[in-house]
Amino acid sequence: MAFGDQLNDIEMLDRAYYSFAVANARDEVRKAARFQADSNVNDGVLKILKQLL
Repeated sequence: MAFGDQLNDIEMLDRAYYSFAVANARDEVRKAARFQADSNVNDGVLKILKQLL
């Protein structure tokens, strides 16, 4: 599982099946991710992690 928002995260997202881009990520990152999380200011990563627990 990987979360990203910037261009340097694309390679990491490509390697993870559960790849999430936060809502305020760059367009290129959102296209590279399989899933989308809420924005970082709205605790998007934390919301996803809480759903999995």
